[in-house]
Amino acid sequence: MISNIENIKQNKDVKIETRVAVVSDLIGFEPRYNEDKCHVEKLSLYIENFPSTTIIINNKVIAIGGFIRSHKGVWSSWNIVSKEYINYKKSTFKYIVISFNKLKERVNNIETVHRFQALVSADRPEDIKFNLILGYKKEALLKQYDIYKKDMFMMSELIKGDE
Repeated sequence: MISNIENIKQNKDVKIETRVAVVSDLIGFEPRYNEDKCHVEKLSLYIENFPSTTIIINNKVIAIGGFIRSHKGVWSSWNIVSKEYINYKKSTFKYIVISFNKLKERVNNIETVHRFQALVSADRPEDIKFNLILGYKKEALLKQYDIYKKDMFMMSELIKGDE
């Protein structure tokens, strides 16, 4: 049997593993933000049907993310981090970026993509900064967009040649 583990790295006393996400990764998963709890159920559908990855540190799921197809050539990224993420932020950041870029390559193998996009809560400056580092740019502020009537930024990366 071929392992689905893509990368295991020893970093001092921290064991970091990135792998293809599986639904069982959601068992006992506690999102960092309470308002993200409502999204955990639908993540199993995303994990089963679309490219996704899990980051595990010391046998704890720290982050799960991936892409869903919005429509032809347009894929939306999603990610959710656990309450434990804050304890490992510096150790895992580069692995999240590497995993994200590998996922983008997998998506491009499925179909030609001209746009990657993400919705990011306007009241989470750290998440906005993270998406900027991933190559996204702010496009628009969507007022009262989510179920909690929070404002969200639409952020995107347009693939060269289609800008």
